[in-house]
Amino acid sequence: MPFKATMLFQQGTGQAAGGATAVSHLGGWSESVYFFSDDIAALRNRLYTSGAWGPGLCPARAALLAASGSIVGVRIQKVFPKSGRSQTAKVGFPGVTGNLTDVPQMALNCTIGALTAINVRRFCIRGIPDSMVVRGEYSPSFAFISAITSYFIALGNFNFPGLDQTENVYDVLTVNAAGIVTTSVANNWAIGNRIHFSSIKKTSGTLIATDQQVLALGPGLNQVTLSAWPYGDCTGGKAQRITINLYLMDTSQANVDRASVRKVGRPFDQYRGRRSKAS
Repeated sequence: MPFKATMLFQQGTGQAAGGATAVSHLGGWSESVYFFSDDIAALRNRLYTSGAWGPGLCPARAALLAASGSIVGVRIQKVFPKSGRSQTAKVGFPGVTGNLTDVPQMALNCTIGALTAINVRRFCIRGIPDSMVVRGEYSPSFAFISAITSYFIALGNFNFPGLDQTENVYDVLTVNAAGIVTTSVANNWAIGNRIHFSSIKKTSGTLIATDQQVLALGPGLNQVTLSAWPYGDCTGGKAQRITINLYLMDTSQANVDRASVRKVGRPFDQYRGRRSKAS
């Protein structure tokens, strides 16, 4: 049974300059990965320490933070299916001394591909130091390039969830008001499966997209009955079973796309400009 590991971040503001009065504020955010194993010791090793598996995820990620940022906790839970409550451990992985940040929402938009599938994960790296973004564009130092390379290598020990792109796509002939779906050929769906429907045409001519669950097989050939269908009689469109898999990240496909701005939680979602609020 796989684990979901969530790093909990904290970042502060409020270092006054030039005699100005500044008020400190704290904000936070989280970033999650999945580990396709039930070996909790192996997970903790890959989160916290370096070894034969490469750099630890937490220290590698902390090396990308400004001095005012840090990883303060890690939350772990068994998933697929969920089992028990999540457990949170207090940790301390500080950012890099000397790396300053002014706009707390500075982030990098990144992508990383799956090792054995065509899926691509899109994610943000928040809390980026100011000096790595010049005139609105990502402009890293050599040290930061090395640090982000280590972080991508650390991600190679973990998985991300994604849709199974090999699932068959079926042509839908009709869906009646009772939720009976007729496909053009025999489908491989089972009771309890969730199905994504797209470009389904209502009698009014409106096209809809929706996800619905299979209640029963039949009653006829190439047919299933859905648990609900609130759209009346419909025709045409496509249907595909929704299957979520965990895919190992491929470090050779990891890239930084561009610099961006992303909210990082209260009170930073109310942060305005380059000067702290008076209170």
